[in-house]
Amino acid sequence: MPHLFHTSRLTAAPAALGLTLLLAACNGQQAPAARAAPGDAAPVLGSLALPDSGQTYTLTNVCSGKALDISGASQQDGALAVQRTPSGAMSQQWTVTGTDAGYVRLTARHSGKALDVLGAGSANSTNAGQWSWTGSLNQHWRFEDQGNGTYELIPRHAQGMRLDVRGASSLDGAQVQIYTDNNTCAQRWRLTTVGTTETAPVAPVAAPAPTVTRRVMPLGDSITDGYNIPGGYRPELFQKLTAAALSTDFVGSLRNGNLTDRDHEGHSGWRIDEISARVDGWVDAYQPEVILLMIGTNDMIQNYDVARAPARLGALLDKINARRPAATVLVASIPPMSDATRNNRARTYNAAIPNLVQTRAAAGRKVRFVDAYPQLTLSDLADGVHPNAAGYSKLANVWMNALRGL
Repeated sequence: MPHLFHTSRLTAAPAALGLTLLLAACNGQQAPAARAAPGDAAPVLGSLALPDSGQTYTLTNVCSGKALDISGASQQDGALAVQRTPSGAMSQQWTVTGTDAGYVRLTARHSGKALDVLGAGSANSTNAGQWSWTGSLNQHWRFEDQGNGTYELIPRHAQGMRLDVRGASSLDGAQVQIYTDNNTCAQRWRLTTVGTTETAPVAPVAAPAPTVTRRVMPLGDSITDGYNIPGGYRPELFQKLTAAALSTDFVGSLRNGNLTDRDHEGHSGWRIDEISARVDGWVDAYQPEVILLMIGTNDMIQNYDVARAPARLGALLDKINARRPAATVLVASIPPMSDATRNNRARTYNAAIPNLVQTRAAAGRKVRFVDAYPQLTLSDLADGVHPNAAGYSKLANVWMNALRGL
């Protein structure tokens, strides 16, 4: 399936400027919740929407309320990107043009030049500016949707970096740079559509496809595979995503199920350690942006070192993060089981998952807990372990709600 605008994000600790200082400069705003921007002159994009290719926007920093601008409205290559109070100037208007593989070109309307990481630098505090379009990777950007029209911008040549206001400054003229992803408002930008009645000196470009596609890997055991119902929860989830206009590419090495996109990594009978032994290769091969992880049922059935099952799950999460820090991992509790002994093991295991997730999320990793267990009852099981049609439908709803929240 084609990949155009993607919504993945990388998470890493800041290197030179301390996170505490950044948060202080942002008035404590770390990963601010989606909210309306008071006084916006034009409608902002909604959550899980990405910019339209061919549309022109102003990009306003969430920390400062200042617009991305080119210093002095210069026409020259190498002119610095700065922030300034929004004025409607053409040097504050940026036209989005799709390139390939989910990246876009951002063209300043006053000059026709592309937003560029100057010198193709990849170190913290490398300046952003404008340069004539060459197609080099430091001129390609990917939007990461943060909800309600706010985004982080990722340069293609340095994907651990974000477009950032230096020092989280609120001053006019503060330089715009790239900096390690630190999940602060200095790296978040609000997009507002602008009119296109003025003539902009932008060279004609090929019309890109408008599709927004996100790579999602369903990862787990026979419940993900769909042991008794081909595809398990995946057919209904895919239908829900399609109906919500959330274009999704399921990825993985296995294929089955009653749906058009049948890819997944649901391995029947596998335990946590067996998934962990192979996950590096799958993540490398398919580069998922979101992973739907539900694993541990077979550890409980086999009574396989149950006391250490949470630790094995934590180690699996660490492996995924080390290999693919860009991916958001949604970690689900496992469903109930009709056998009382197994179900007690499952309850104990599930109770440990929120802390595993919270500890890693607090360290800046992209991981979230999804509580599936209470959504299913024993009547939702086909054989005491695997969900029946009603149970899989409930799991599809659980995953859909989690995906909407990204």
